[in-house]
Amino acid sequence: MIHVKAPKGALLSACVRQQQEDFRHMTHFDRAFLGEHREMEQRLREVGLHVSRGEWDLAAATVERQKAHLAHHIDVEERLVYPAFEAQADGEGLRTLAFLRKRHLELPVFFDELSDALAERDSELAQETLETLLRIIADHHQSEEKDVFPCFEPTASLAAVGLQAAHALEDGR
Repeated sequence: MIHVKAPKGALLSACVRQQQEDFRHMTHFDRAFLGEHREMEQRLREVGLHVSRGEWDLAAATVERQKAHLAHHIDVEERLVYPAFEAQADGEGLRTLAFLRKRHLELPVFFDELSDALAERDSELAQETLETLLRIIADHHQSEEKDVFPCFEPTASLAAVGLQAAHALEDGR
């Protein structure tokens, strides 16, 4: 087998091109909701970096912005996405939706706990709470993306609602 070494940056350029291509094929709904999911996860990882550097005010400000952002995101899902999904869901879909709604109630509580840990400048508690929050959010996002969001694709029955929800989500940014 012959191995050819790619020029430095070629692999990165290929990855960037693939991401751009993937983004072009994403629907408006995907760009809005999945984009927010990835952004939320990234911002929370940044909070961990701020804590590790002792940048308490920056960490706290980031958490407050993300908590406000989360409230809007949840509002759009509860007002538009979830009711539309619920109207056409089977028993398994309804159970999934009940679980997701429970998480919507729990997530703000974890944000409050994280804010409290930051206010106390308790690095250990902040990191532990952040780890828990990141796991819960990742699991929540994965469930939505696998079980709910496909119903809002352009060829799916809820495409029009998906477009409306994407606009509502973007209007609140």
